[in-house]
Amino acid sequence: MSAAAIPKPYAQRPPFGGGPPIRTTFDGSPSEDPDERWNRLEESVRSLLASVQFTPIERLETLLSLLYQRRNWLEEDLQFERLLGMKTLPPLDLGDRDDLFGFENKTEAKLVLLLNQVDDAVRLVKAKIEAINWRPRTSES
Repeated sequence: MSAAAIPKPYAQRPPFGGGPPIRTTFDGSPSEDPDERWNRLEESVRSLLASVQFTPIERLETLLSLLYQRRNWLEEDLQFERLLGMKTLPPLDLGDRDDLFGFENKTEAKLVLLLNQVDDAVRLVKAKIEAINWRPRTSES
């Protein structure tokens, strides 16, 4: 006895509501759903930034390396966003160009904001490490 599937007549196959699908998920247009990868990166950076104030002294070096790692990730994503959204520059004799230096989209603005926050956190952690390692000068040295 064979276990092959029995073909169904047209009326019993999906889509049940009639007709073929009008729009597929692979049509090339941008979806309205937020990018899951971007959400994970943002959540990771935010949780790391939240831990800066409460990190014990012996973990500051590890925190600094994690901040540098997140900074590299953000820089790579920012470069990618700018590469995808690159627009051509107008001729040089066209008046005011303030609009050229703004952000292309919301993702780029968020990436720059997070990158600035990570840079501030790196400076704070470095200052903490220097304060711990600081020794007053003695008359002998």
